Amino acid sequence: MSRSYIYQMQWCIVEMMGAHMKCKMVGSMVDRRIDFTFDGGLPAVQFDASRVHSGLHLHAEMHGWEARLRDVAANKKTELERRMAVNALVTHYYSGSPDWSTRGTAMPSPVIAAIATKRGCTYAEAEAYVVSKLLDELSA
Repeated sequence: MSRSYIYQMQWCIVEMMGAHMKCKMVGSMVDRRIDFTFDGGLPAVQFDASRVHSGLHLHAEMHGWEARLRDVAANKKTELERRMAVNALVTHYYSGSPDWSTRGTAMPSPVIAAIATKRGCTYAEAEAYVVSKLLDELSA
C-alpha cells in the first residue's frame, strides 16, 4: 500500500558571510521518495530511499525511531512525565496499531504511574487499585 504524506518543516536560517537567508522547506513523502521544495526560486531536491545502499536502511530506521521517541518527551517538564510519554508511545507501537500518532488517546497519569512504582505493580493494576479505593470511599 502506498501512503502519501505532506508536512511542513521548520523555517531554516542559512548564514553565509554575515548575510541571513530564510527558506521555508516543504516536503512530501510518496512511497520511498521525499521531495523538498524551497521558497525563493531555489531548485527542488529529491531523496529516493530505494537508491540508498541497503546497509543504511536499518540505521535510518533506528534514527527515525529514536527521534520520534525523543520528540514525544521534549515538551515534558519532569523526568516522570518524559518517561511516561516515551513509555506510552512504545506501548502504542508494540500494540500493533498502524497509527504513527497517539493523538486522541489518553496519556497515562503520572500519579497512577507513581502508585504503580510504589506498589510494585503494573500501571493497569495501580489504576484498578485507585478506582477500587475511590469507589470504596464513595460508598462509605
